[in-house]
Amino acid sequence: MEIRIREADAEHAGEEGRVIAALAKEIWTEHYTPLIGADQVAYMLSTVQSPQRIAEDIEQRGYRYWIAEDEETGRPVGYCGAVQEANRLFLSKLYVLNSYRAHGLSRQFLNLLEHWRVAAELPTIQLTVNKTNAGSIAAYEKLGFRTVKAIVTDIGGGFFMDDYVMEWSTPGLDQVATLVLWRHGTTDWNVLHRFQGSNADPPLNAEGQAQVAMSAQHVAVWKPDTIVCSPLVRARQTSAAVESILDAQVDIDDRLKELDVGSWSGLTVNQAMALDPQYAEARHYGLDYRHGVTGETGMEVGARIGAALRECAHDGLTTLVVSHGFALQMGVGNLLGWSYPQSRALRVMANCAMSVLTRSGDRWRLDMWNQRF
Repeated sequence: MEIRIREADAEHAGEEGRVIAALAKEIWTEHYTPLIGADQVAYMLSTVQSPQRIAEDIEQRGYRYWIAEDEETGRPVGYCGAVQEANRLFLSKLYVLNSYRAHGLSRQFLNLLEHWRVAAELPTIQLTVNKTNAGSIAAYEKLGFRTVKAIVTDIGGGFFMDDYVMEWSTPGLDQVATLVLWRHGTTDWNVLHRFQGSNADPPLNAEGQAQVAMSAQHVAVWKPDTIVCSPLVRARQTSAAVESILDAQVDIDDRLKELDVGSWSGLTVNQAMALDPQYAEARHYGLDYRHGVTGETGMEVGARIGAALRECAHDGLTTLVVSHGFALQMGVGNLLGWSYPQSRALRVMANCAMSVLTRSGDRWRLDMWNQRF
């Protein structure tokens, strides 16, 4: 199951407000009716969770909303809304459908908010949660929030919110290293499903150039301190879009090249399997295999990319790494200590998709994977 998180489009705030409000009605009716009663749920849905109010939040009150969508069905499955205030980033809304709560969406939403907080130089992220909402309180505590005080708020209509204020406490920014991983845009060989590897160097096609133009602004929001890129043309063309936005220099690292596919360069997967039945068997059973006789295995690529990523990570800094699909998949698996089957279970990033890794001390964490724009 693939989940995509996108920011609500301010230019279509009315439409986005209707999408979010419809999702809010589904989540609130299911989850909050037992906690605060049907009457208060109906009141909240008609006021702060209404389509008009959400649209006004976006257009007039400085709120930013993100929507999580199931890529297979297009169904909205969660949303998050926050606003920058004088001394904090206030997380006003973070809700996920019950059937999608085991997919790390809250962590991904929070990671987006943390980078907003850092860019805005705000000291903290705060939220309010109903005192009787034990499940959500436990989930927030697991994410790193702590309770700082209790408040009672008159919300009108004869209703009150009896809440805890919770605050996100994180390791000091000087202790956290962040890697933003960005796969290159589409080439003609991607469209034809041909092995490119490090052996061929086709440029981006028109679709790939459009992908880069669309996603570069989103990637640039992370304000990387350093950009490190594969030397292959398709990666360099992708990196150049963010370099121009940030007026930044890029370091080229040969280790970030894609898998060496040996004699299979230019072949499709089916053609390679027809030439080498043992490769077909290895794919069938999910086993690692040396590509094109003289090429690399997946675990060898993982070790090469993993070593490069470790050197790219610097405490307190954000590094943008522009590389390739299989290479990044196996490199992340290497950092996390995964086997080949475990690494392959992580779907290859789409062209121009972005992922985020953080390291605190010696501990790596995958905060976001395959975010498309």
